[in-house]
Amino acid sequence: MPAEAPPASPSSFSSSFTSSPPVRLRLPREDLASASASASASASSTAEITKMEKENARLALRLEMLREVTGAVETIATFKVPVAKESKEKAVPEAKAKAKAKAKAKAKSRTETSPEVSAKLAEIRELRKKLRAEKTSDDEVKAQVGPLFDELKTLKAKSKADAAEAKAKAAEGTEQIAA
Repeated sequence: MPAEAPPASPSSFSSSFTSSPPVRLRLPREDLASASASASASASSTAEITKMEKENARLALRLEMLREVTGAVETIATFKVPVAKESKEKAVPEAKAKAKAKAKAKAKSRTETSPEVSAKLAEIRELRKKLRAEKTSDDEVKAQVGPLFDELKTLKAKSKADAAEAKAKAAEGTEQIAA
């Protein structure tokens, strides 16, 4: 008997199960006599066979439905939202501008720190390193570093005031030169 080709799609797969007639076996002549003798015993098995064929047809339909759902799930899982060129082109310059402004602000803050502020920051870092090396808890580290942060705030405020005063003096000096 030649081998059948696999079904092309799920719908043809299920239709091959539901639309094909039941298979009948041909028995040799001597087996026909014994087959007719056991006809009464096979009546109950025939009912069972038809019941199983109906169950197979129902399961084939369910299988087809699940294959369609699987295909839909794969489509959803592999879906990628297309990105418009305009938004991509806008995002790159905006990101560069933000990074540039951030770097500029960082550089400005580094150059404007006074030596006292830099020394206090170094002192805080060294104390933290020492406490962490000793495996001190975070709460204890915060408790010991807290007063240093308060000092740092006052130093920054003083530094800022000194810088504003120096800037005012410089502006006043340029006005006197211009006059």
